[in-house]
Amino acid sequence: MAWAPGYREWGPPAAFSSALACLWVRVIPSHGATQALVLPDACVDLMWQEGRGAFVAGPDTGPMPARLAPGTILVGARFRPGAGGPALGVPLSEMLNQRVDLPDLRRDLAGLPPAALVRARALG
Repeated sequence: MAWAPGYREWGPPAAFSSALACLWVRVIPSHGATQALVLPDACVDLMWQEGRGAFVAGPDTGPMPARLAPGTILVGARFRPGAGGPALGVPLSEMLNQRVDLPDLRRDLAGLPPAALVRARALG
């Protein structure tokens, strides 16, 4: 499956709508790197990136620069404000303005999902 460059988001599955604001994907064009500025929204995002694996972002108190290599695909679940900490079992204060690999945050979740996950499966 080929995904066009850009950003898309969808509503969360009904069973998770009290904790999740949305599911999203961002595809960086293969012809150039992108410097993005992530604006604060009081949310925590659980993300997967090919070659990196799962990591957690935010909440942020200010704009956070993000350099994304050509062809990068990010798949994410955005928690509603205040819901990320309880869902991940970590105080929000420990995630403030940070990007933390999931195994560093929760060793019991190491390798879920794996960094080598096939793109079609990650996006399917």
